[in-house]
Amino acid sequence: MKHLTKKINNMTNFSSYVIKEYNCPKCHELIKVVRLEINGKVRIANRCKVCDDRELEKEALQAYKNHQISKRERLFNDFSLISQGLKKATFENYYPLTKNFAEAKKIAKDYLNNFKENKGLMFVGDCGVGKSHLSYSICQEAREKGISSIFISVPELLTQLKSTFNKNKNYAEEDLLSALKNVDLLVLDDIGADYPTEWAITKLFEVINSRVGKSTIYTTNSNAKELASRVGKRNFSRMMENTQIIKMQGNDYRLKNLKI
Repeated sequence: MKHLTKKINNMTNFSSYVIKEYNCPKCHELIKVVRLEINGKVRIANRCKVCDDRELEKEALQAYKNHQISKRERLFNDFSLISQGLKKATFENYYPLTKNFAEAKKIAKDYLNNFKENKGLMFVGDCGVGKSHLSYSICQEAREKGISSIFISVPELLTQLKSTFNKNKNYAEEDLLSALKNVDLLVLDDIGADYPTEWAITKLFEVINSRVGKSTIYTTNSNAKELASRVGKRNFSRMMENTQIIKMQGNDYRLKNLKI
């Protein structure tokens, strides 16, 4: 500091001295109030460097958190393929019609509350029992907990890949596959909905195989034999690794208020 002061004195009309000292009311560190005079202009340096550093660190941490939140939102919004009817689905507006449905809801909530990166779920049942509703609800709350997620319909995924994903959203196939590989939680909705081609089975394997060791949720209307036939034995084997099966048996949830 003395060396620097000497250099400044040689270049300018500079002087400095400590006016007073006191302890910072926030961090209790010693603050030296310095009177600076440079070329006739007087300035008073009266700041706590420790508090300044802590504030900068706090701001940097908040900026990082905001960036991560923004990144999660972009990932979900850019790559999720969701039907309009499902976008309002939450745990709160899923009303179980049966004990079996209530148990499925409990498992879904427990899965989120005890989230592990290498565990999967598979909701199995007929159309309209709430498989997609519960899966989407997990996705939504996961993002609130700082877990990145993507919800994607498998038939729609295959359609997008086949027609080159970048035509409408300026994303190449590699961007989509990379997002599905790296997201914390992926929901593959309605898997096994049709009898795919060899090309589709290969693409599915790219996605499913890339998820090994990560959290993936599946929904399907097919039983084990049908699903293995439709997605291929290799895909089916990968899907079953560390995956809990939830069978949902009951009437169509969407028709609960229909009176005939």
